[in-house]
Amino acid sequence: MEHLNYSDEWFIWEQNASPMLLTMALTSGFNGLRSYLGSCLFNSLIIFEYDDKNNYQGRWFYRPDEERILGQKMLDMLLCPPYLSSFNTGIQVAEELLLNKAKDIWGSFKHFTLDEALNNFEEFLQRYYDYYKRGWFSEPVQYHIEHLISGYLSRNYKGSIPLTEATQALFTTEEESFTVAIIKNLFECSKVVDNLLVSDKTFRELVIATNKNIGSQNHIVDYVFLSGNCKFDLLIKKLQKHSDEFHWKNNNYFAASFVSPENIFLDMIDESHISSDGISQYYSDLLTVITESKTNHLNIKSQILLELPSYYRKLIDISNSIGSKMKDSRKRNIMESNSVFDALLRIVSKETGVSLEDIHMLIPQELRSFIEDPISYQERFVERRKLFVCIQTDFPLIDELINDVDTSAKERVLSWNIHPMDELYIAEGIVAENVLNRLNMIMNFYDYSEEPRNDLHGIITFCNASDDIIEGVVRILRSPQNEYFFEGEILVAPTTTPDYIEAIYKCKAIITDWGSHTSHAAIISRELKKPCIIGTSFATQVLKTGQKIRMDFNCGSIVIID
Repeated sequence: MEHLNYSDEWFIWEQNASPMLLTMALTSGFNGLRSYLGSCLFNSLIIFEYDDKNNYQGRWFYRPDEERILGQKMLDMLLCPPYLSSFNTGIQVAEELLLNKAKDIWGSFKHFTLDEALNNFEEFLQRYYDYYKRGWFSEPVQYHIEHLISGYLSRNYKGSIPLTEATQALFTTEEESFTVAIIKNLFECSKVVDNLLVSDKTFRELVIATNKNIGSQNHIVDYVFLSGNCKFDLLIKKLQKHSDEFHWKNNNYFAASFVSPENIFLDMIDESHISSDGISQYYSDLLTVITESKTNHLNIKSQILLELPSYYRKLIDISNSIGSKMKDSRKRNIMESNSVFDALLRIVSKETGVSLEDIHMLIPQELRSFIEDPISYQERFVERRKLFVCIQTDFPLIDELINDVDTSAKERVLSWNIHPMDELYIAEGIVAENVLNRLNMIMNFYDYSEEPRNDLHGIITFCNASDDIIEGVVRILRSPQNEYFFEGEILVAPTTTPDYIEAIYKCKAIITDWGSHTSHAAIISRELKKPCIIGTSFATQVLKTGQKIRMDFNCGSIVIID
């Protein structure tokens, strides 16, 4: 189903995603958050379907105004010191329980039976929900704080530093992001590689041959990892340490992929990382840029904080801890959790004879019933490949929809034993299309206008003072592990996750549909000094790979010029 234009009232988070992994987050934001806060997540619709590259694509619709209202309620709670203390303690405990369980499963899952895999999945899922119900505070709180801070600065700021730069600085934190930790770790590995390039002629020749496509990657991997030569012991040890700590770094809400020492090594010796000074210079240069950028932003931040009233300084404190530091650790925890879920689901796949791809089309609440009767899902998987809709709201909208769907569809929907609004409402295939069309008549998610949208504006999270206009060629990137990105292109993505890091290194600038000043794209743009505009809502829908565009950092606008 292709819809050219989406309603301005709704925001669309769009990314390669599986129902299994993405709806986990949604469910914790409704049932878990409602029990904890008294309010649940904003009304949400997710549409899953295959794109033209045969990737399962998730489009998540929600209203930004509802997110900000929820953010105000969360902020009211966090501004009360006893509640803030309780919140911080609660999420620390929940995080510890989640990661401890992850460690236990990761150390023993290879020996699990199907029953053990299912029981561990359900126990780990509950710990995930307990953690994520507090983790959901990040986006709404940050979104609302940015609204309040921006409003205050636009009315009252009279400093000598440009307002855009001042706003960027205010949302810079002293804490090191996991992206920086990854680069530092790779820097240590690269220094060992540089020594080998100098001391081992065969190693150097194999690296050159690999990058010139003369020799197979297997040749250098075998030489380093299987030769048994003690000269490689230190490198293998450091690569293994990086894998142990960051094996999840290419994960997303679509699938999990384990980053092995061999993967890390091959990425490191890519020709784009090699200069006359070796490989370590590449990572050293990145760390220098990061240090200079952070130091500059923190100096500006300290000046501006002195001019802010105490209420707004408190908002910045909460933004630092909840909107930035906690969000960064949450991203890591969720990507690491996805590795655990994936390991358990692989056991289910093997024992049931159903592909992992199909199992990812289940929602978590269905896993036990699927295992009890896999045959009954065969037809439903076929339908879900065509279209799969998941809806969760906080009012009885679905009752109206069920009454308007034809009788056979009504019976089929109700037979799934999913109570409206108590759990996700799901529909697949032709039923999903009927429900979606009816829902759009009520909620106005999208229209069928043939007139293309061409107005794009967003939030500036970093720009170089001397380069307020940037022109370049667009590349839309939704699956960074499966698509190539060329040096100097403008990266356009729904949002960025850790698996986008290589594309971010190469890009001239970044544009995203979604994000705040403490989103992954915003943080890494400031760290690496990559010009960036986030929160455009429609960039991935409007722009096309190969188009030339102009980014105006005076006003945050994006214009197609070719």
